[in-house]
Amino acid sequence: MPWFALNVYYNRVFQIRDYLSAQVDETYVPTVCVATEDADGRRRVSERPAVPRLMFARTEAANALALEATSPVPFRFYRSTDRTLSVIPDAEMQMFILVSSAGATGLEYFDSVSPALTEGQRVRVTAGPFAGIEGTVRRVRGNRRVVVALQGLCAVATPYIPAALLTPLP
Repeated sequence: MPWFALNVYYNRVFQIRDYLSAQVDETYVPTVCVATEDADGRRRVSERPAVPRLMFARTEAANALALEATSPVPFRFYRSTDRTLSVIPDAEMQMFILVSSAGATGLEYFDSVSPALTEGQRVRVTAGPFAGIEGTVRRVRGNRRVVVALQGLCAVATPYIPAALLTPLP
């Protein structure tokens, strides 16, 4: 079953996720927790999308098209240049989910076409909270990090990982 990316109207990500959760096999929204303080001085922690207007759904293409046409809350699936739905490879999506849901501090999200994320060696992390993650070593803001990218959509960079914990991949 393929993964698809959705372009969701601002502040509607969680509403769309709740609507689609009963209609598709799986949904995923990369989120971050944000601590705020209200006027009474109480701290509140809220969840917000890590990448504005972006979420993912796993379903058949025919079902995706039907949902896009009939949803009470509007959204659009990302499409390739020939107007067909853009499929995200399962391996890429699983790595992206593993990194973005780890709950680690220091994760950074980027537009995948950023010039800071252009070259690097493919590696696998061998230990620590990101053990098993495969990605590309790239310089992000001057530090070497492991980056997992979804082609044409976005990328997530881990905090610094020492070279001793990385194994090069062919």
